[in-house]
Amino acid sequence: MNVSFFQNRYLASNKAPYKGKFREINSSKKWAEHALNLWEMKQLLEHEELSYDERVIVRRAMDVAERKKEWHFKRDNFDLKVASFLLETAKRALSI
Repeated sequence: MNVSFFQNRYLASNKAPYKGKFREINSSKKWAEHALNLWEMKQLLEHEELSYDERVIVRRAMDVAERKKEWHFKRDNFDLKVASFLLETAKRALSI
């Protein structure tokens, strides 16, 4: 993934507020998604040659992803076993 993906995903200012029911959100899946994005952003910072502006964008996106990950962790329908299984499966798939 590149910097523009994370910028559009986490820092887009034109996002409309969520209008659905919060209970319908699969918090385990979303937590794993944000955790995977955080892992990819850390990999991007460690292994890629980024300009200062790109590093700032990635750091800001990491802050937003961390907040979203914490929010999903606090929901009633969050299951740590499912979330960690999804995260490890996705990491293994990316490393192949």
